[in-house]
Amino acid sequence: MASQFTLVEREFIAEQRAAGRSWAWLSRTLGRPASSFYRERKRNSVQGHYSPSQAHQLTKQRHCTARRNACKMKRPQLRRFVLAGLRKLWSPEEIAARSKQVFADDRRLQVSDQTLYTFIHTDDHHQRWERQLRRYRRYRRRKPVHPKQWSEIKNRPAIINQRGRYGDWEGDTMVSPFKRGGALVSLVERRTRHVELIYVDKLTTKVVMRAIAKRLRTYPPHLRLSITFDRGSEFANHVWLKKRLNIEVYFADPGKPWQRGSNEHMNGLVRQYFAKGTVFRTVSPERIAKAQDSLNLRPRKCLNFQTPHQALFEQRYRAIQT
Repeated sequence: MASQFTLVEREFIAEQRAAGRSWAWLSRTLGRPASSFYRERKRNSVQGHYSPSQAHQLTKQRHCTARRNACKMKRPQLRRFVLAGLRKLWSPEEIAARSKQVFADDRRLQVSDQTLYTFIHTDDHHQRWERQLRRYRRYRRRKPVHPKQWSEIKNRPAIINQRGRYGDWEGDTMVSPFKRGGALVSLVERRTRHVELIYVDKLTTKVVMRAIAKRLRTYPPHLRLSITFDRGSEFANHVWLKKRLNIEVYFADPGKPWQRGSNEHMNGLVRQYFAKGTVFRTVSPERIAKAQDSLNLRPRKCLNFQTPHQALFEQRYRAIQT
């Protein structure tokens, strides 16, 4: 669902425009459609000048006006008039124009076509009224594409559940708003709580799986034995990952994030560095690497206040010695 620009985003836009950045560059960086920037500068520029604070204030004023207009539809007389028009298959523009003629003496009963569209899409019987529109199209929420031939978490060996060995990972993604601003893949080794943070520019299964494979290949085989994901569509190509790394892949049950508790807890720690709503495309690789190092050098109570880096480095060192 689309949302308005935040004040932080508007300040970022003004700063980059002053630095000579194009609107197309801002669209790619913030992961927003180019049409959003067109509407933003058209609605909120005053005499050709764009100011973040002024744009934010203009948006607030429009929201207040929209709320007042939405309250009009609670008036029984106007509501009956609008619903009668919809039943006759009149368009919102036709109903709005007619309201100004029928209720010429009472502006409280006059509505705009935009107010009617808002009412149609938000009313309790919106599906019924949407079908009255000439260009009705039912939007369906895309369901996650569940990977084929997955191995459920109940099939995972007890040694993994008990953290009895090294090399068992959990994986998840932290997504930017609108999914077009990139995402962060977080991988956590279950026993040492060592984390790997990987930036991906697209949330497709091909891009995500290749990024995970590239990072885990830096570890010796005995430190990449299994990995557990949720059932997001970005992990659908798990068969390729399994063959590429000779690694076992498991999937948690739907709606049970505690089955990947290490990963979920780590995501909460990562949010200390990247708040919810962060557009990861605007975050530098150096900043991501710094956050990863900071987390891996943090002493953990579950490790007797040893750091994840120390715990995993010992295993790497043993592999070199043997």
